[in-house]
Amino acid sequence: MKAKLYGYWRSSASWRVRWAFSLKKIPYEYIPVNILKGENRSPEHMARSALGALPVLEIAPDHFLSQSMSILMWIEETFSSKPYLFGKDRSHRYKIIELCEIINSDTAPLQTPRAQNAHSSVAEEKMKFAKTFIQQGLLAFEKSLKNISGEYCIQNEISAADLFLIPQLYNAKRFGFELEKDFPILSRIYNTCFETEECLTSAPEKQIDALKT
Repeated sequence: MKAKLYGYWRSSASWRVRWAFSLKKIPYEYIPVNILKGENRSPEHMARSALGALPVLEIAPDHFLSQSMSILMWIEETFSSKPYLFGKDRSHRYKIIELCEIINSDTAPLQTPRAQNAHSSVAEEKMKFAKTFIQQGLLAFEKSLKNISGEYCIQNEISAADLFLIPQLYNAKRFGFELEKDFPILSRIYNTCFETEECLTSAPEKQIDALKT
């Protein structure tokens, strides 16, 4: 069966998976799940993901994968065509995973509405909380790239590290960060990626469920 991707247009993790499918030229069915309407908490979706998380990939009837890292690894191992999301050799593979986890574990989860709401009910405090962790994560990512980046995070080959980084930078801009000023290496990679068709077509505003206002 064609894989079914349950996602939300503005979900960073959903974007990572859409982008991977686009890079690998893999057809899939996209099924929007509206977080703002609570559709991710519905019984139907909770049966797909114990946390009600997005994205979820249905790879066979009633066989679901959640968490974007797991899904990207499934894509890489199932479709071995270039580009290689986790690099050509082991030295690249482990560095790519390290970079992904800076975003996946130490940055993105701490800027979500769920984390902000747990921290405070005051809008200014929620924003301050989120921006603290975005800045820390992106500074660490920038420092980690100083001797290894080229056009992309790992030299001149796009990888999963870029797929994790770019959606986070997109969110950082929404939080008011000036990428070129604050993170020059990351800003350069951001601009390079947005020159590619695969990045553009998988971006949030290009999705069928994107809000137009």
